[in-house]
Amino acid sequence: MMLSSAVHCLARCGLAACLATGSPGAWAQTSFKLRQVPPFVDMQNYTVSTFANAINRNGLMASGLYQQLGGGNSYRCDKTSCVEIPELGSQHHSSTSAVGINNAGQVVGTSPYEFMSRGYLFDGSTSTNLGAFPEGVCQGCNLSSMASGINNLGQVVGAGETVDGPYRACIWQGGTMTKLGTLGGESSEARGINDRGDVVGESTLADGTTHAFFYRPGQGFDALRDLGTLGGKWSAAYAVNGQRLVTGCSTTAGEAQTVAFVHDGTSMKALPTLGGSYACASDINVNGWVVGSALIAGDVEWHGFLYDGTQMIDLNDTLPDEVRARWTVTFASGINRHGQIAAMGTHKAEGSERALLLTPRAP
Repeated sequence: MMLSSAVHCLARCGLAACLATGSPGAWAQTSFKLRQVPPFVDMQNYTVSTFANAINRNGLMASGLYQQLGGGNSYRCDKTSCVEIPELGSQHHSSTSAVGINNAGQVVGTSPYEFMSRGYLFDGSTSTNLGAFPEGVCQGCNLSSMASGINNLGQVVGAGETVDGPYRACIWQGGTMTKLGTLGGESSEARGINDRGDVVGESTLADGTTHAFFYRPGQGFDALRDLGTLGGKWSAAYAVNGQRLVTGCSTTAGEAQTVAFVHDGTSMKALPTLGGSYACASDINVNGWVVGSALIAGDVEWHGFLYDGTQMIDLNDTLPDEVRARWTVTFASGINRHGQIAAMGTHKAEGSERALLLTPRAP
């Protein structure tokens, strides 16, 4: 779509309709409404931080709260209220994380459990222990696991501790936890899954370096594809959409810089930066729009970003002046098909770090 067509689309149909066309440059023509996400909105208490880690089609978010003076909790939130996610049962000091959510509102993350940690699935009222690999003398009773992503079929990915020690990427489906193998090294972790069952994550290689991987169902659980790097020794993939576009970040030659990437199944493309030495992508939606976080020029501050297919946009540049005077959007964690973004920001006057919901505003 030409730029003039994008502007016409925005004026006639609003931003959501333009997003459906995947029109490059459309985001530059609009702004975002910023709303602070519960469960904690007291700006003057800077010892409490809140996070919004993922967002589904309906605007529900996997969120969390951390207290500097001890522990934290996780929640499923909409823009006005939250439901606390119960722990599996803790006998040690730790916190529950909430990192993934599907369109049914099921949340996954990791919870303390006895003297270990376990991946869980929260259905809105109950947290289910996803278990551990059935290994060792007690068939996994002393092993930990973590859950990182969930798709709309209820398949969950993450990693499990092995009896030998290293964690291995895994998928939970039909009540069964299955290893996904490695790229030749000892450890791996799955980070994201789409509705086709494609899985992405990171794995060590035989030489000890770490690369992003892609797994496609039907190729065998050890058939992880190495996505390579952008010249450095490290890369990781965090999300994959239905078109099998993969996003994450990689170091460059000489480990001089870390940049966000999109892999289209053939090659890894470096995304522009915000001028600093570090950028990493967290999520990609059905239209191929990417969100993440980056250091700005001089590496003086973190800013959330949006890549619209043609350009890297500092999310702070999309806020109305009066909002930008109060907030700095520092991290962007998730984006849904409507362009809503789960984010985190710092209140400039109070220094508080809070979970944020950014919603596109029609011009």
